[in-house]
Amino acid sequence: MNIRGIFASAAVTTVAAAVIAAPAAAAMAAPGGPGTTAGITSATSHLPHVRSTNLHSEFARMRAQHLSMGPRSGIVPPLGHKIHAKPNTKPATGRSGPCTEPNCNMPYNGGPTQHNPLLYVVFWGSTWPSDPTEQAVLSYELNFLAGLGASGDTWSLTNSQYSDGVGNPTFGHSELVAAAYDTSNPPSEVFPSDIANEADAGASFFGVSDVPDAQVIVLSQAGTCFSDGFAGSSCTPVPPAYCAWHSATAFGGGQLSFTNMPYSLDAGGSCGENFINSGSAGTLDGFSIVGGHEWAESVTDPVPNSGYVDLADNISGGEIGDKCAWAGQLWGSNDPAGDVTLSTGTYAMQSLWSNASGNCVMSGVSVSPLGNQLGVLGHAASVQVHASAVPFVPLSYSASGLPGGLSISSGGLIHGTVSGPVKLYTSTVTVAYPTGSSSFSFKWTVNAVGPVKGPWAKCVDLANGKTTAGNKIDISTCTGFAPQRITYTPAGQLQVKGGCITGTTKAFFEPCSGATNRTWIRSGSEYINKSTGHCLTDPNLSKINGTQLTVAACKNNASQHWTLP
Repeated sequence: MNIRGIFASAAVTTVAAAVIAAPAAAAMAAPGGPGTTAGITSATSHLPHVRSTNLHSEFARMRAQHLSMGPRSGIVPPLGHKIHAKPNTKPATGRSGPCTEPNCNMPYNGGPTQHNPLLYVVFWGSTWPSDPTEQAVLSYELNFLAGLGASGDTWSLTNSQYSDGVGNPTFGHSELVAAAYDTSNPPSEVFPSDIANEADAGASFFGVSDVPDAQVIVLSQAGTCFSDGFAGSSCTPVPPAYCAWHSATAFGGGQLSFTNMPYSLDAGGSCGENFINSGSAGTLDGFSIVGGHEWAESVTDPVPNSGYVDLADNISGGEIGDKCAWAGQLWGSNDPAGDVTLSTGTYAMQSLWSNASGNCVMSGVSVSPLGNQLGVLGHAASVQVHASAVPFVPLSYSASGLPGGLSISSGGLIHGTVSGPVKLYTSTVTVAYPTGSSSFSFKWTVNAVGPVKGPWAKCVDLANGKTTAGNKIDISTCTGFAPQRITYTPAGQLQVKGGCITGTTKAFFEPCSGATNRTWIRSGSEYINKSTGHCLTDPNLSKINGTQLTVAACKNNASQHWTLP
């Protein structure tokens, strides 16, 4: 599908040459046809060697083997060369109520989607190995493509919802399989059939066997002339100008998805240069914006018009990338776009259309962190972790550092009865998905709350419920009311009615603070004051309500034994 350009005013910025490593001692083995390791390789170890070949010779060899490679043979005309029309309203499959194009869901048209996308790249033209700016583009594009589908990529997961009834697109590893230079130069005027033939020859050279899942990207050198209206073509353009398109061609008894990727910098800013970032940082933005757009459309509609495409959308073009292209600026929408971090770096990207949410999204997974939690010893807890994903993306949940007695379910529910001990926990929840995981941490405070019972089953009590500083803490018949509801906290405070129990020789009420005379250590059935080292005591095992408690030397006797909350 072509991406149409916004004719921005940003100037072209010169890009310094990428640092490229010397050739490896031996070529990485590659399946299929002939080829040798190129004189340069990427400096990044996760990328395939870029081999050299002459695909014109490869194409002649294929013709000699009677493969279906006649001029324009098998090519499905690229989509999107449509005149923009006024918005219309049309119900969309999968949505309730009307929608306005291009913001309508994409119906399924009965054809395939790719289940395990595999990427092959042909850099077409003799200047790729030597031109420093083209080398910078090559390095950028290979790193970008290597990050698609790999660990940490949530952007690609939006594609996972689009099933063809046989399976869904799945991710979890880099999709970039191989890359090569075609040392022959493109013809003086490149026709769509030339791109199709280049893709066919490339697929043969790479030894592509899993045709339904394969994509061949043909990235032409700077200055290439296209017959069909590329925004930067030196040929007479056919409006509206495009930045790229994808289609399919006959190969190996099936339909091979391929993409025509012209050299974006030739478009003078109209194909994404500086669209997200500015200056030298944004010079290559278009190669990832355009590349990601076409890749996603090739996953969800690899044989154009047969997969997921809204054929009623004569505004954007109707595919997963079209509806969100250029942040919707071409049709007055405000769709998301921005930098996306993949395992290989950070790249300018557009959003993709999600039938599940009915709008353009930048990520197929969203995890909402939990705020800090408060638990009570002996009480039930139930906290739901909220994570959303496009349909068919499995999520799994795990947690560490939870209070005793709690666990997390397969659906993200933290539940159980808090068994402590009383303390401040740092808990971490991890939500895993096919390309990685997302984690967040939060604090979980566990208190003990309830009556503190001593001798004769009487309760520690705030006298008359008065919160005046210095009011006595006494012993009284248990009532269950607030003056006898004591909270023991991880900080060691005995709180009652918003204040704290403290004491030197006698126990009394004071505003809470971090002072050691307001903190207590629970040891067995005793409360030991951190300041004095003495114990909370019911003097003389009193049976008389209102008797003030004391703080006395610990003797581990009945007057200092409390049933703790």
